[in-house]
Amino acid sequence: MRRSWPRPWPWSVVTANGPTYLDPIASIEAVSDTEARITLSKSSNSWLFNISGPVGTMFTESDIADLATAPIGTGPYTVSSFKTGDSLVLAANADYWGEAPYMSDVTLRFFTDATAQTNAFFSGDINLISGISQFQVVDQFKANSDFQVLDGASTGEVTLSMINASDAFRD
Repeated sequence: MRRSWPRPWPWSVVTANGPTYLDPIASIEAVSDTEARITLSKSSNSWLFNISGPVGTMFTESDIADLATAPIGTGPYTVSSFKTGDSLVLAANADYWGEAPYMSDVTLRFFTDATAQTNAFFSGDINLISGISQFQVVDQFKANSDFQVLDGASTGEVTLSMINASDAFRD
């Protein structure tokens, strides 16, 4: 934490993807060689999520060359296997500096079809759904007394944009 790590992409790329991601930061203090204290100047529902993406990533120069093909693991898990479009298997990292993770391995499966995802969940093939991509499958959860479906606010947003320079959109 006491040195500035190089990034695999320039700041202009990071700020182009999220120019306000760093705005809530009031100060950053190096607490130790492995810890930083970040103080925010204002409340932010999305800052922690945003900082976990490209804007908050740090790499050593030697890690950048193989970043897309040789994943590294410095957290509680390492990448055990990855099958594009299918699954990512994580294994507990024996060299992790913190407390050992509760589960020895975790398999994340990728679904492009919400019905297939929901069916895999109800059949016991998967244990968790992190998001439902089609509202039509919500009724299956509402119909099952084991679940409670709650509506609430989200930090997600939907944007509709139009190019009003075209005559079709001028009125």
